[in-house]
Amino acid sequence: MPMFPDPDSLPSRLLPEYIAVVAVDQEGFTRLPGARLADASAAIGPAVDRALTAAGLDAVRDAKLFPRDTGDGLVFGCATGYVPQLVDSFLDALERDLARHNATPDGPALRLRVALTLGPLLLGTGPGAGNGPARNEAHRLLDAAELKRLLARASRRTTNVVAIVSDTVYRDFVLAEHTELSPERFRSVVATVDSKGFAQRAWIYVPSPPGDLLDDPAADVPDGGVPDRAAPLVLPAVDGARSGPGLHQYAGQGVVVAGGFSGDLSLSFTTPSGAPDGRGPGRR
Repeated sequence: MPMFPDPDSLPSRLLPEYIAVVAVDQEGFTRLPGARLADASAAIGPAVDRALTAAGLDAVRDAKLFPRDTGDGLVFGCATGYVPQLVDSFLDALERDLARHNATPDGPALRLRVALTLGPLLLGTGPGAGNGPARNEAHRLLDAAELKRLLARASRRTTNVVAIVSDTVYRDFVLAEHTELSPERFRSVVATVDSKGFAQRAWIYVPSPPGDLLDDPAADVPDGGVPDRAAPLVLPAVDGARSGPGLHQYAGQGVVVAGGFSGDLSLSFTTPSGAPDGRGPGRR
């Protein structure tokens, strides 16, 4: 008995196969002098391939689905079974590769944004292969203002890669512990591209962040009424202290501790020492 029904016997189409989509874009590409654009564009593919090899993903490197060069980046697909390794190893390997690359005087410096999502996509060899909502989503996530702002804020001495994964990737792979990375390494944001009318929950991961890079609650997304991270709450003025956006506390789960006082009041919640965090063994 066949595992799948004959498509011709059904009143509607069969759902296309779920495919993972990886999209990569270079920071500041359009600001480069024209004479440097070709070299900058040509450096992205080899860096991605070296990182795939370092992550043990030669099979993905050698058989990318619908690979496309976008000039300032690239996009390709692969089987969803590779998503855990892409999350756990590829992103870190890409950060290490770019750190080595940028430490040498040869060639243009590269700092990359990476988006990862998945969804049903029609495959094939024609010009429309790989087109569909999942690929559109990957490009929107890649262009999200929050991701661009994060890379711009990050120190060039520490951070060469910032990544964003769709809510589906986060829930089905990270939160479900099919990856080794702890969910606490990801930050929830509303990824927005105003020019496209795009606003969608997503999760940012930075392989090598400076200490204060993710300390920006403005873009955090409440989940069931409870913030994933700290969310700002305005406090009333007391004893002549000024009120408004500058005076706030950050509310999350746990015990209130003072985070410091210098002109503005900043309080934060932290998880008590020794409290269970739900992480399994090996989570990092």
